[in-house]
Amino acid sequence: MKSSVHTFRGEEFEMDYAVFGEGSVPMVILPGMSLLPVTPNAQSVACAFKQFHKACTVYLFDRRKSFPQGFSIFDMVADTVKALESLGIRDAFVYGASQGAMTAMVLAARHPHLVGRLALASTSARQGDVCRENMRTWAELADASDTVALNRDFFSKVYSPGFVLKHRDALAAMETLGTAEQLRNFGISARVTASFDFLDEVSSIKCPVFLSGVRQDTVLGGQGTLDIARELGCEPWLYDGPGHAVFDEDPLFIPRLASFFGIV
Repeated sequence: MKSSVHTFRGEEFEMDYAVFGEGSVPMVILPGMSLLPVTPNAQSVACAFKQFHKACTVYLFDRRKSFPQGFSIFDMVADTVKALESLGIRDAFVYGASQGAMTAMVLAARHPHLVGRLALASTSARQGDVCRENMRTWAELADASDTVALNRDFFSKVYSPGFVLKHRDALAAMETLGTAEQLRNFGISARVTASFDFLDEVSSIKCPVFLSGVRQDTVLGGQGTLDIARELGCEPWLYDGPGHAVFDEDPLFIPRLASFFGIV
């Protein structure tokens, strides 16, 4: 199944998104923060989500191409709402990872007509010391245009040690990647993540939710998943061990996601 990349053009911003699948059910993927855009790698995502192709048409969203100062996660939600409504998407399966899950939970709480079922991975609705320290470090490295140090620290925190060792050559090849505009966006993105606080509104999410996280989350800290679970009254799927992007590492994660969404 081939993916195709498109650009949503709003009045004040442009945002790329990729589409794959041929099913009647809309699915929206909101990825975590990244120095590089995700849509150039849409074909890899399409292959990973091949289980969804027959049942769903999947929309993978990047963020807007240029962040203004003061840009927030709530602004990311507003951008996503405009794009979804323009595309005629509603009652969708929505999967958000990390910062993308922060966007997804606000979307589900404040725009419930757009979200039919919600999956949240490795995220937090109120940030603790681990998150604030990581985001401070990443923002400072981005501001200093120290791309190599930023990527090295990012990879070491986002992935488990075993994953970093296994993919060390590929990750090393990515260490120098990142334009001035991408570094600027990343610094803003890190700061808004550190200040994000939505915990008091999480209980207003009424659609079915699949929640997963890592007990020793090395980016956000593990308490965030437990806080969300408490507010939603649900039992989270918790992984043990260091890392953050277990959703990329565990081969059983996407099948679990498919089971929650009713994809067989």
